[in-house]
Amino acid sequence: MKRLALLLPLLLVALSACSGGSDEAPKRAGAPAAKDDSSKYSTLSKSSLKKAVLTLDDMPTGYSVDPDPADDSSDDDFTSGDPGCKELVDSADVKSNKVDEEEASFTQGDYGPFVAESVTTTKEGKAGDGFADARKALDSCNSYTAGEGDDSVTFKVSRMSFPNLGDETLAYSLSGESSGFPFSGQIVVTRLGDNVILLSAAGVGGSGMKASDFEKIARTASKKVAGEAA
Repeated sequence: MKRLALLLPLLLVALSACSGGSDEAPKRAGAPAAKDDSSKYSTLSKSSLKKAVLTLDDMPTGYSVDPDPADDSSDDDFTSGDPGCKELVDSADVKSNKVDEEEASFTQGDYGPFVAESVTTTKEGKAGDGFADARKALDSCNSYTAGEGDDSVTFKVSRMSFPNLGDETLAYSLSGESSGFPFSGQIVVTRLGDNVILLSAAGVGGSGMKASDFEKIARTASKKVAGEAA
């Protein structure tokens, strides 16, 4: 079931692989920032990046640090589904504009919820371009299958209502089946200047996370990055 924690990097790798917002940023997720806007957020330094990621103290009661977070692997390659999904998965082979990255992973047990976060800094001006590419691809990505045979995972993807937590935010809900077990999850990605937060939550069966609880974690994650990037 650990492969479910790969939902976020597998779907949103385009944000750092593809080639700013104002104080009056869109109030809801999904709306693009204006082309001529400049961001109020500075790019995180390596030391600030380490301080910006979530820690166990930031998590709700009941979580622990995941001692064995899932790794991306060839088993999770796109095998079938919508072209927009394939574009996102294939973008992993594109030259990355990522400069630096810190990750965190938490769990409540073998069936979740699993929470994974990645905070990435990109080359100057590239995060906005990647965001636009990811938005276009995700909006045309309704379902896809990763892996083959007993190891395959089928995802259904749909846009989710969510507040904007930075210059731009994208949010999607996911559901599907892995090895005969149903799962559900959410992913949200927020851009603050050239800093990008990728956050996912997934659980098997009845272990999925409530959207309201996921929003609280996402707000904490964005607040930490914003504080370091002020």
